[in-house]
Amino acid sequence: MGIFDRLSGKGKKPNVEELKRKGDVEALIEALRHEDEEVREYAAEAVGKIGGKRGVEPLVETLKDGSWRVRMWAAWALGNIRDSRAVEPLIRALSDDRLDVRRLAAEALSNIGEPAIAPLIKVFSDEGSDRVARVQYVLWNIGNAVVVPLIKALDSDDWRVRMRAAVALGRINYEMAKDPPGIILDPGAIFWLDTKIDVPASKRDEARAVESLIQALSDEVVNVRRYAAWALGKIGDARAKEPLAKALKDKDEGVRARAAEALEKLKAKKS
Repeated sequence: MGIFDRLSGKGKKPNVEELKRKGDVEALIEALRHEDEEVREYAAEAVGKIGGKRGVEPLVETLKDGSWRVRMWAAWALGNIRDSRAVEPLIRALSDDRLDVRRLAAEALSNIGEPAIAPLIKVFSDEGSDRVARVQYVLWNIGNAVVVPLIKALDSDDWRVRMRAAVALGRINYEMAKDPPGIILDPGAIFWLDTKIDVPASKRDEARAVESLIQALSDEVVNVRRYAAWALGKIGDARAKEPLAKALKDKDEGVRARAAEALEKLKAKKS
């Protein structure tokens, strides 16, 4: 006789609320595998609230559930527990075919915070831009702790990592809309979606990246130089004025354009 038979009578649904009230984590974890979708959904939420470390591996497995609602609550629960073992599975969940699962996975990674940063930055080497955009949103949401790892990423051997690190350093200087549609949704054109100024660099610590971004203005890859100039314009640090002026003579038209835009922003900020 299984645990559900003992608790609820054979053939009946387990009473998840009652199991949660009793603190019966073992039964709740078993409920994650129940045939009834609603039971699995409520069980995922409950394990997230009272399961602690014991719930991490079962919830990671539940991220593969056939029901998107169950996967969504599993992602939420892992974010509530905040265990680093969930980082890689949650990063994979950023590619889920359902928006709600992607959104909750992003929030969960943001909640886990610093342990998620290095694995998230590794995604910058991905070919596709949609998951990278979601990763950038998560990094922005984590905040100042991402600055030093992103500065280090500017020295990566992979130009895509260098470029995307520059983009991320420029973006986190700004407050995104509360529910930025393109970052969590789908992709492409919205990947370069601009953001509005809300929080000055002095409060977000991005000025620490200025010297590294100035060096990136000399990168051998055009796109890295372009987005280094773009990021320096976003950060708005006066130290970038002379290097950006030199970038106006870059052989690439796009770099010259980004440098000119950045200098205009620096001028506007000063006035």
